[in-house]
Amino acid sequence: MGKVGVWRGKTAPVSTMDSPIHLVIKFKRTVTPGHFKTFDGKQYSFLGDCEHILTHDYCNNEQSPYYLRLVTENIPCGTSNTICSKSINLFFGRYKMILSEANGIKVVESNGTDYQYRIHTAGIYNVIEIKGLLNLLWDNKTSLMIQLHSKFKGKVCGLCGNFDGNANNDFVKQDGQEVTDAVVFVNSWKVNPICPEVSNVINPCQKNPHRSAWAIKQCNIIKSPVFKDCHSHVDSGPYYDACVKDTCACDSGGDCDCFCTAVAAYAAECRKKGACVAWRSPTICPLFCDYYNSAPDECEWHYKTCGSPCMKTCRNPSGTCSNQIPLLEANTYTTRSFYYCCYWSNTTYTNTSHRNTINSNYNCCSANTYTTRSFYYYCYWSNTTYTNTSHRNTINSYRNC
Repeated sequence: MGKVGVWRGKTAPVSTMDSPIHLVIKFKRTVTPGHFKTFDGKQYSFLGDCEHILTHDYCNNEQSPYYLRLVTENIPCGTSNTICSKSINLFFGRYKMILSEANGIKVVESNGTDYQYRIHTAGIYNVIEIKGLLNLLWDNKTSLMIQLHSKFKGKVCGLCGNFDGNANNDFVKQDGQEVTDAVVFVNSWKVNPICPEVSNVINPCQKNPHRSAWAIKQCNIIKSPVFKDCHSHVDSGPYYDACVKDTCACDSGGDCDCFCTAVAAYAAECRKKGACVAWRSPTICPLFCDYYNSAPDECEWHYKTCGSPCMKTCRNPSGTCSNQIPLLEANTYTTRSFYYCCYWSNTTYTNTSHRNTINSNYNCCSANTYTTRSFYYYCYWSNTTYTNTSHRNTINSYRNC
C-alpha cells in the first residue's frame, strides 16, 4: 500500500529535484558482498563489516553549506563473516535519519540548517524526498537508490564516486589520491581507521562448489526469455554473474533472499529503460497474491511490475510527488472508495472504522457518510480541513467530502 507523508520543515515544494543522477547500491545481510554502482556508473563489490562513507560533500578539506553525509554500517555476528544487520545513516542540515530493517526510518533533529523533507512509501519502497538535495529509495532490506541534485556535480566524494560524469576516475581515496584497486579505494573510506580492512572477494562458488549448479540454474532466469524485452536495453551479463556468486554464497540460509535480490536488481535496471518484466511467480520470489486473481476487478489492490511511484491516498488525493522518482515495483490501489476517508489526529480512518471524539455520542467516521456533524468531526481533503457546513466534491459528484 502506498502511504504519502506530509512535508516537514517549511512550505511544501512542488518538486524536489531538477536534474538527478541515480546511484544504486545492493546490500546483502549474509556473507555475500555488497554491490555498488557509482553516480557515474562504475560497478564494483566488496565484503566488509565497518562503517563506510557512501557520499559526503566534505572533499579536499572544503565543506559545502549543505552538510550532506551518507554512511553505511555493517554489523557482524559471531565469529563468522555473516552480517547480521545493517543501518544507513543520512545526515543533512540539522537532521539525522537512521534507516534499519528492525526500526524502519528514525529521524533525529538537532541544531543547524532546516530543510523540507518528506517520507512516504511506494509499493515495497520507502521514499525520502529532501528538497534541493536528494531523493532516496530503500526497500527496507537490501537495496538503496539515491538521486542526487545536480548542484553536487563534482562536489561529492566517497564510495559513490565524485559525480563528475566520468566513471574512470571514481576510485579517489579520502586523501584525494586516485587509485585503480577497489579494495584500496574502499578501505580509505572507513569511518573508523582501526576497523578491519576489506580484502579481495573470494568467488563463493569456488568456496561452496555444492551450491554452484543450483545457483546457475536459478539465475538463468536473467538470461531466459522471461527478460527478453530487456536484454537489448540492459546487459544481463554483470547481473547474472552477481546473481550466481550471491546465490552460491548463501550456504547457511537466506537462499531466496540472495537470489531474489540479485534478480530484482536486474529488473530494476530494466524498469529504468522502460522494460517492465513480470518475473515473479508463486514459485519464484513471490511478493504478492495477485497472481491468482483471474478477474481484473476482483480485488482492490493489484501488483504492478512498473507501479506508480506516487499514489492517490487520503493524505495525497491528487497523487503529487517528485516527478523524478522512477517507476517502482509496487502495489497499486484501483478503487475509488479509498479516497473517501476521515482524517483525525494524524490518523486516517476508513468508512469501517470509528474514532470517538470529544462527544462520545458521535464518531469521526461512519459507514454511510463522510460529512462531518460538528466542528470536532471534520473531513480532511487536499491539505484542507472542511467543517460540517462545507462540502467538497470528490471523484464522483454524488459523493461529498
